[in-house]
Amino acid sequence: MARWSSPKDPALEAALRRNRRWIVNNQIKRLLLRFPSRTAPVRLLQSRFKTLDLLGRAANWLRKYPSCFDLFHGGAGGDGDGGEEACFGFTKRMAALVDAEEAAVAASEPAMADRLARVLMLARGRRLQVSKLAALRGPLGLPDDYLLRLLPARTDLFRLANPYPHRRNAAELELLRWVPSLAVSSVEAAAASAADSSAPRFTCSLPPSWAKSHAKMEEFNSTPYISPYSERWAAIGTDADAEKRAVAVVHELLSLTLWKKMSVLKLEHFRREFGLPEDTARMLHRHPCLFYVSNRYKIHTVVLREGYEGSELREKDPVVAAKDRLGELMQEGLHEYNQRRRSDNLEKKRRRGEIEIKEEEEEDDEEAARLDSAEKREERRKFYKKANAGAIHVLKAHSLRLHQCAAHQPKPVLPPAYVAAPLLHLVLMHKPRLRCPSSYGMSVAQCRSMALLNNLCNFLVKTQYYNGRCLIPAISILLLVAVIAVSDTYFPFPVVMPRTLSAWLSYSSFSTSSGGRKADGEACDIFRGEWVPDPDAPYYTNDTCSFIHEHYDCMKYGKLDLGFVQWRWRPDGCDLPRLDPSRFLSAMRGKTLAFIGDSLAKNHMNSLICLLTRVAKPTTSWPSSEHTVYHYGGGYNFTVLNFWAPFLVRSELVDADGPAHTGLWNLYLDEPAAVWAPHVPAFDYAVVSASSWFYRPSMLYEAGRLVGCHHCLLPNVTDLTLRYALRMATRAALRAVVSSDGGGVTAVLRTVSPSQYEGGEWNKDGNCVRTRPYRRGEKTLQGFELDFHTLQVEEFEAAKRAASGGGGRMMLMDTTEAMIRRADAHPSRYRGWTRRKEWMKEYFTISNDCVHWCVPGAIDAWNDMLSHIGAREGYDGLELREKDPEVVAKDRLGELMQMGLHEYNQRRHAENLEEKRRKEER
Repeated sequence: MARWSSPKDPALEAALRRNRRWIVNNQIKRLLLRFPSRTAPVRLLQSRFKTLDLLGRAANWLRKYPSCFDLFHGGAGGDGDGGEEACFGFTKRMAALVDAEEAAVAASEPAMADRLARVLMLARGRRLQVSKLAALRGPLGLPDDYLLRLLPARTDLFRLANPYPHRRNAAELELLRWVPSLAVSSVEAAAASAADSSAPRFTCSLPPSWAKSHAKMEEFNSTPYISPYSERWAAIGTDADAEKRAVAVVHELLSLTLWKKMSVLKLEHFRREFGLPEDTARMLHRHPCLFYVSNRYKIHTVVLREGYEGSELREKDPVVAAKDRLGELMQEGLHEYNQRRRSDNLEKKRRRGEIEIKEEEEEDDEEAARLDSAEKREERRKFYKKANAGAIHVLKAHSLRLHQCAAHQPKPVLPPAYVAAPLLHLVLMHKPRLRCPSSYGMSVAQCRSMALLNNLCNFLVKTQYYNGRCLIPAISILLLVAVIAVSDTYFPFPVVMPRTLSAWLSYSSFSTSSGGRKADGEACDIFRGEWVPDPDAPYYTNDTCSFIHEHYDCMKYGKLDLGFVQWRWRPDGCDLPRLDPSRFLSAMRGKTLAFIGDSLAKNHMNSLICLLTRVAKPTTSWPSSEHTVYHYGGGYNFTVLNFWAPFLVRSELVDADGPAHTGLWNLYLDEPAAVWAPHVPAFDYAVVSASSWFYRPSMLYEAGRLVGCHHCLLPNVTDLTLRYALRMATRAALRAVVSSDGGGVTAVLRTVSPSQYEGGEWNKDGNCVRTRPYRRGEKTLQGFELDFHTLQVEEFEAAKRAASGGGGRMMLMDTTEAMIRRADAHPSRYRGWTRRKEWMKEYFTISNDCVHWCVPGAIDAWNDMLSHIGAREGYDGLELREKDPEVVAKDRLGELMQMGLHEYNQRRHAENLEEKRRKEER
């Protein structure tokens, strides 16, 4: 990742522990509060269950929390007969705590208004967009209806205005007057309350052993403190003063939050408003005395160190205390449910005669609770720590004995550890339900144990000597490591994890330099294969690439499980190397690459631009709203074009509502769209793709006359179906590219990218909630998308045959099989949404996107494929068709080196033969 986290602080990591069950139950609580009676039908919760990333029956979830929720049959009052609808509501204890939380929120309204005013005083112009304030609502402890609660009674302090009436979601909250009593930061307040009345300065919350950090903080405090409420924005001239104020702003903003923490992504969302630097994340890491940055749950969170004493907040707001009591009640209910389930299961087994339960052996609840207390868990941790320390001592002793034995044996044999290690590796790698921070599928103890086994086996292979006395310590090492590896105990032995765990177990015949090619030189099909883990991914983030469109920026909008980025596509029988941006830009020097199609073409182009930003950043221009240009200078002179042409051919919107409320279009199937067709002679490569928009009702024209329609529902008009429309549009687009006047254009046809809604259609609560790719054969292409893929391949083959005698070249990029397995890599609801047209405001407000792809993510494999097939285009077998003079010169240099190496080997061979002959004569 572009960011990294601070050295681990166990106490603060524990403070960041997030209970997903509590989050779900809090959403259910908010749902019930929308009803005056605080009761709701279970079917309503079931319909929204998937939006909470949950599966199964909602009633079963509610039964897990008997102390929180009541299930009953009847109306709002719950007194109906058993045949009425199932409903749920709060228990008495839960209702009391909810009322207490509401009372705490109501009592905290003056404090909320002060916090909100302080936040506005930190911002430029004392105003913030309401849509952006929504990101701060949770950390600041503001309720959903904070505008209705706070503004009507404080019209002299706040004003809600919309400076851009023509734009939606542009409303701003403005602070009408400066409040001097609030313009005092927490650092200034602490200095004023100190006994010595010293000048305001930051304090280091790290232990004294962190001497370097303390020294850096003293150096940072050597310059005067700059108040975050200072309006001297322009007067801050030096970088040191600018960072001093930025640190003060972040410090004050975190001190205003209830939990003294905030997502780094949310913080960076306010760079312009709060005057924060572009590298805000790096700034936080430069001040470990003040801030702790964690990557727990793969979400970067910054914590104010001085706000915590160990893992507990120093000062708890009444709202926080009320929420904690709700969490304790939920945990109590879950414990009660688990105990009841356990008792029921034991009773069932006893009735079946599987077990006999003796009363004198049963533990009472108090004793079980005592054994499961935190103190006992700590005692067990210390015990295992000591036990493993002893195991490591024995392990070292066996290693030393094995080394001493091996040093005196002349006979090389295959060590038994070399045979046993792969078996142990397979057992551990395929053990189910193990998780590892390094994405190896194991726990920390098992990862470290496997790394230790790796080091030991490498040592055994290098020595290659043993006798009968060495066999016992060798087997002892393997057994000991196996026992430690398959246990989940505490294992403090420090071992460096190798880059790839299985590199020492297997040998691959394919390197990245020969990707997409079998060992015998025969090209393989890079579009047939499987997804395999890639611990090194992602190769860019939304920090390192500022070109990611908000619709594809899943990291920015909080996609919870970011494991979808750590997979790569591996073809059957060969390897597909990742796109090398330096080599790609060098190969594309002086050329033009165009992406023609719908928003998925833009999605593809977005991924390519971000992959190339590791080497160079382009300059952007917009000749029109449907034409974007990215140009790479600096000696590359490489241009990337994006043309918005969702139908590929000329199209006209004739009815914004249309038969299906998605518009009715006129499609001229033999006329390529004017936005891109005139530019074809300037292309070197053109990636053509389209399919999604053809589902819309359309009138189909050829040679200027109406030939039919798709779902137009008009009498006397033949319905030619959307398959016909896509076939003819694809045919026209490919013909326009390969038969252009300039010639020499390479047309790349990308096949259909499947949409993957589950549980409903795109406008009926459909969603994509998977967290892992499908395995081979688990999901196949069906319906219209199968027909689309078939006709695209057929049109490609026909166009290729037609272009065989001309100067145009054709390549097929068949991404469909790879992407049908990646339902986990869609944005779902974690994306921004910008409507392109006025007519889309009403009908295109989808909540879940399972059509486009997150960037970074699975779509990066498209550019790996594009780079590979583009590189293979210029080859005849294993040789380049046309060689640049520079390439010829380098080839000659390589031949000269090879000749020198051959001469050296011949000389060494002759010397060895001569030495052998002399020894025989002696």
